[in-house]
Amino acid sequence: WVMLLSITTMSFGALLAYIAGMGGVMASLFGVNEKVGAVVFWMLASLVVYLGVEASGKSELAMSFIMLFLFIVVAVMLLPKGKVENALYMSFNGIWTIIGVSIFALGCHSVIPDVYKAIGDYKEMKRIIFLAFFIPTIIYAVFMASFLLVFGHSTPQIATQALESLYGKTGWLVGNLIPLFAITTSYIGIALAQVDNFREFLNLPRNVAWALTVIPPLAVYLAGVRDFVKVLGVAGDTGDLLAFIVLPLAIYVVSKFSHAKALDSSSM
Repeated sequence: WVMLLSITTMSFGALLAYIAGMGGVMASLFGVNEKVGAVVFWMLASLVVYLGVEASGKSELAMSFIMLFLFIVVAVMLLPKGKVENALYMSFNGIWTIIGVSIFALGCHSVIPDVYKAIGDYKEMKRIIFLAFFIPTIIYAVFMASFLLVFGHSTPQIATQALESLYGKTGWLVGNLIPLFAITTSYIGIALAQVDNFREFLNLPRNVAWALTVIPPLAVYLAGVRDFVKVLGVAGDTGDLLAFIVLPLAIYVVSKFSHAKALDSSSM
């Protein structure tokens, strides 16, 4: 129950942040009101989630490859313009938000069961999961470092939107396409995993599990909670921290203790 609660908290916070972030992206791309853009994104992405893994797999794969390509291109373009002094500053303002976002960015363990179901082979799944975490992490680290080295303190919440100040219309387009693909793939992946969590743990019908997953974040967004970074920070500091760090460590310690106790009992 504790694990379900922590993952549900993480998923809720993530989906809420993605809706908020995409409101700004849709507004910038299409000139619509942020709230309208957020609702349109929610409708389209939630429809893909409703259609299931088969429908989402093809769209996510295509968007992921485009996104990684754009990450590499942008990093290569920005790094020559970077200055080390831009990154050499320290501030403890919002430290918990920074920690939460960092934990969240390296999370998404909730999608692993879906990967295992699709592949069906444990060893092959481990290899794929390792590569799927390792390669994007390296690319993402270089990508974000390039923004910090160039923009420093002035880096916006959705960092890629700063590209417009350097590259004009092209920078504006690329700077909005990257979060469009990144947020869409993340929303679909996390929402699908949470739907399965509700179905398997609570034995809910798929329609009910889907509604419990996607409707509450939209309702909270429409109620006025719309800060992309702060919401991700809270999700990381609570749900992710508990689900992916505290509980696994606790399970490991209890397992080791139980194993040692069993060995002592058998040797007596």
